[in-house]
Amino acid sequence: MKRTNNLKLRNISLESLKGNTWMALSSQSGCGSSPFGECHCSGTETCDVCMRSDVETPPEVWGSGRGSGSTSGSAYYQICNKCGALLNADGKCPKGCNSDSGSGGNTSGSGGRKCPVCQSQMIEIPYTGIAFCPVCSWMAYGSGSGSGNPDNGWTSGGGEGNNEEKEPEKRHDCSSSATANADRVQYVIDRNTDKFGFRADIDPDVHSKLLMMKAQAGLSLNEYSYIIDYRTVVSATAKYISSEDGIQEGSNNKVNINPGPQANTLVHTHPQGQNPAPSPRDITSFFNEKNSTAKGLTSSVIFAHNGSEYVITVDDQEAVDSFLEKLKNPDFSANFIIPEDQTSNGFVPGSTWEQDYQEVYNKLWKGKGGEYSDEDAQAYALAYLMDKHDTGIKIYKRKDHYADFKELNTARSDNNKYTPRICP
Repeated sequence: MKRTNNLKLRNISLESLKGNTWMALSSQSGCGSSPFGECHCSGTETCDVCMRSDVETPPEVWGSGRGSGSTSGSAYYQICNKCGALLNADGKCPKGCNSDSGSGGNTSGSGGRKCPVCQSQMIEIPYTGIAFCPVCSWMAYGSGSGSGNPDNGWTSGGGEGNNEEKEPEKRHDCSSSATANADRVQYVIDRNTDKFGFRADIDPDVHSKLLMMKAQAGLSLNEYSYIIDYRTVVSATAKYISSEDGIQEGSNNKVNINPGPQANTLVHTHPQGQNPAPSPRDITSFFNEKNSTAKGLTSSVIFAHNGSEYVITVDDQEAVDSFLEKLKNPDFSANFIIPEDQTSNGFVPGSTWEQDYQEVYNKLWKGKGGEYSDEDAQAYALAYLMDKHDTGIKIYKRKDHYADFKELNTARSDNNKYTPRICP
């Protein structure tokens, strides 16, 4: 996320989406292993040898080994002119739209998935791993699967593909604040009535906008931003409301965001082509906004194209205030705050922040000889820096919106080995 004032932006609303055709673009990944043997599979049945089910003709002879590969696809679909829900496979508006027909479409049925909120039949968006509830607009992310390319996803002839990435360790030192922080964020952004009950202090438009943001994260190639304000008017029932800016669209690697004094939670997306994890600029922008007009800002939420969700949130207010005081020193600020005209989302080149970040990131990322994915390397390198410099904020992650956010932490040993850890 980059704050910029020279982008041509447009406000995205549900009305502007109705009747439009979207194009869904996504990538899927899959992995598997097979014993040596000739494969004769075809059609839609899963083969016992190559574990594939998407081939029309028998593939080559496969050897033993395992690895990962990726597939991608695209799909066009349309939404109802009346209510904005996805059209059924017959081109008609789904149940609950109060309209008998739409503008045509080629979406497919959901294959049995029920909405976790209202139990209505959900509609799958082809190739995306996303299901959409036509009644209450719940957006559900599923896990996609794909078959790897023989040249880089599978090994043949008896080798062992070295494509696995290590998972972060489970922590055993999580404090009560780790759970409290997660609940505080989820109270605002989740629709989970089983956990939090009905929340009259949250305007219904907030969750509608959040659902749209999640959809844009998986479907759009551009970043989107949205701000949740908190108003302290005693007579107001709904305290958490959408800011006047609504949802804003930017480019593939930056989006405008201008929080005001009432801003409580920033939300933006990381689309295809971006690392799903928070970027250094997401961190510095959070502090920059708190240091300017958004004094009451508590969290920054990121919806990523792969379904991952992250939160940058205040954990220790006194430490945050102390860090903000340091930022008033021009020398310290110039070493931390990323200039607006800097094209990359990394820390200031040559700064101690950039050097510390690169040291941890390079030791974690598999591409530099580490054991972890690019996403984990970036997220846990930033988590390490936040703790090392006593910033007062923590980073949380969940793999999909059905889960609870978990606090990230990176431990450092005496021999400078870094170990990513996550609360259970």
